[in-house]
Amino acid sequence: MRRPFFERLFAPAATALVCAAGAGLSTWPLAREMGTATLRSGEVLLTAWQLDWFQHALLTRPGAWVDANIFFPYHRAATFNDLLLTHAVLTLPAAWAESPVLALNLALLAGIVLCGVCAYLLAEELTGERWSAAVAGTLFALAPFRFLHLGHLSIAAAWPVPFFLWALLRHLGQPSWGRAALASAGGVAVGLSSLYRVRPRRARVVRDAVRRHDALLRRRVGAGGSPALRRGPHVARAEAGLLGGQGEKAGIDTE
Repeated sequence: MRRPFFERLFAPAATALVCAAGAGLSTWPLAREMGTATLRSGEVLLTAWQLDWFQHALLTRPGAWVDANIFFPYHRAATFNDLLLTHAVLTLPAAWAESPVLALNLALLAGIVLCGVCAYLLAEELTGERWSAAVAGTLFALAPFRFLHLGHLSIAAAWPVPFFLWALLRHLGQPSWGRAALASAGGVAVGLSSLYRVRPRRARVVRDAVRRHDALLRRRVGAGGSPALRRGPHVARAEAGLLGGQGEKAGIDTE
């Protein structure tokens, strides 16, 4: 029996509130000075400039975002550092603020909350337990490692990774065009949030997630379970083709 909408919303909302409180208290008084201050950590000023440049380019000349106004006379200078386009798009309304640090602080604090929510969705998809997923999401968002890297936005706001894995597993469990589009959008968000996450070796993460999800479905529904929940032939083809033989030809580590 399907739970009422508000009952299903309660656990992720509680996760978001706890993560927001933890992020705000751990970085206080940043939440009070969103447009006028930054943390003294890592590459905050470089990140603020990157977000400001990406937003400026997206609003004026979207096709020229790669030619950042730095490292003259080199071309495509925006690719010399980590890509933060996902975070720039997420905080695009802050582009009209006078201070570029507002987008940075929004991306950081909202990103920590999104880490909790997206990890909740992934854990709930894997376990089917709302409150276990709420604990998992909170621990992922408020992990000490994250707060050691608040100056590196691609680490502190790594929410696209659990979001992509959640969307991918939902599509593999019950394929549809809508879920395929959502998983594709999640993959794009991962790639445009950090160049480090699109290396070929990262294909192992996707492969392992597919296999674990497949094993979980077999334990849940058994051999006679619903056809919609069984592993379809498209999964085997994707694993054998994209992450198998073709992956080896493309230099992807499939061991």
